[in-house]
Amino acid sequence: MEQVVVPIKLANVPSNGITTADMTITYDASKLEYVKGEAGSIVINPSINFAINKEKDGIIRILFLDDTLLNEYISKDGGICKYHI
Repeated sequence: MEQVVVPIKLANVPSNGITTADMTITYDASKLEYVKGEAGSIVINPSINFAINKEKDGIIRILFLDDTLLNEYISKDGGICKYHI
């Protein structure tokens, strides 16, 4: 079975940054299987500030939250995460 890595990138991040993001990604579960997900390079302290999980076949949920609400926000364009299918 071949794996594909799908990057999720943010562009035009505002100058005051992003402190929270909540995303839902849907995919055709009859053709693809979610394997894993991981934080991207613009996520500071991902073990605290980032989560990705498969809610059910066909739906992936991604959450970013700057737990400090001070200095671990997303401050630049780039990859927030990637997931393997």
